[in-house]
Amino acid sequence: MRSTEAVITEIVEAYNCRWGQWVRVAEIAAKVGLTREELAAALETLMDEDETFRAEPEPFGHRVTAEDRAVAPVIGGEARHLICWYS
Repeated sequence: MRSTEAVITEIVEAYNCRWGQWVRVAEIAAKVGLTREELAAALETLMDEDETFRAEPEPFGHRVTAEDRAVAPVIGGEARHLICWYS
């Protein structure tokens, strides 16, 4: 298992400077090859330490795909399907 810091770096690189845009966690996981556990640790760290970062559930349940369900970590009782950095 990769370190949380390494996973965060890979997430940032896969997010690819789309600051202010919501990106599906499933897309990031597929690009980088991350597990739900790796995502959970990284997203929790980012949520705690980076005030410009958000991880949220998909607000429209009908848009949640099988890929989303497979990798979206549950944090605070909610599956986090989308991530965004605000500049």
